[in-house]
Amino acid sequence: MENSTKNKVICPRCFGNGYIRIPNETVGVPKQIIAQCTMCNSQGEIDEIDDVANFDYSGVDSDKLQWGIDDI
Repeated sequence: MENSTKNKVICPRCFGNGYIRIPNETVGVPKQIIAQCTMCNSQGEIDEIDDVANFDYSGVDSDKLQWGIDDI
């Protein structure tokens, strides 16, 4: 098994608090609710994801059939 350390970053949803505030309980009921953050499991930190390096900017989705100008 690979021993790698993952960088932790502050959760962008709860800003490191571990909880979020929901402004309205339901439509028409202006009661504020405080809930646990599901993005970081109330830890305040998440593992850093390097999406920019893994993103394919070519516009070609390898999982889908591609149509060319000659195929139409």
